[in-house]
Amino acid sequence: MLAPSEHGRQCRTMLAHGASGASGSGGTGGASGTSGTSGASGSGGTGGRMVRRVVPRAARCQRSSPPEYSLRVRRLPDFAYRLIGRFSVTRLDRILHPLLYRWSGGRGLLGRVLGCETILVTTRGRRSGHPRTVALFGFPIDRGWAVIASRGGSGEIPAWYRNIEADRGDVTVQVRAQSVEVVARDTDGEEYERLFAMAARTYPGYRVYRARAPYRIPVVALERAATDATLDADPASLGAA
Repeated sequence: MLAPSEHGRQCRTMLAHGASGASGSGGTGGASGTSGTSGASGSGGTGGRMVRRVVPRAARCQRSSPPEYSLRVRRLPDFAYRLIGRFSVTRLDRILHPLLYRWSGGRGLLGRVLGCETILVTTRGRRSGHPRTVALFGFPIDRGWAVIASRGGSGEIPAWYRNIEADRGDVTVQVRAQSVEVVARDTDGEEYERLFAMAARTYPGYRVYRARAPYRIPVVALERAATDATLDADPASLGAA
């Protein structure tokens, strides 16, 4: 790439050559060589007509296009994602995380970690009938959130997903300090692949979990109920301070 000063000198040189080439070949230039008359191809110094030189498009001075930049997400080693997954399914995390999330209003690391928004998903136990709450990474979509039923790469279907299979309409999502009633549905086909890829871009551990899972990891869309008062709110803005 030429420096700006060199670039400018070349442009001025081209313009100067164009002007000199258009001025003809002498003080008496004309088609018939007669002084004071202008011909079709000449431009005499006396009464001659200047012909503008057309510079080919490829030779015109143009600035180079700025380089394109792509966002690179720093990826942790696979074993780090496996450790994170194992901790996420321990009894300590399953009990303390929801309690501390509610106490703090989902602020700090309790509400956002590794670039992912954490939400609380409450379902009704398919056997006990009691509310069961779990902290999950939630990825905003058009009418709610997408969650990945990977259970930290343990190779087992998570209990909250089994509860949703039993009752898809009795699900609540808490984002920061606000709670929203949602309806859960499984995704499939192009939507499944698109939402999984979106989640894996933010948390690449999902690809590690899927490679080791003996089953197809479900991707669940949690969409706000039509009667919810926050229907027109942006999912990413719910609970924001």
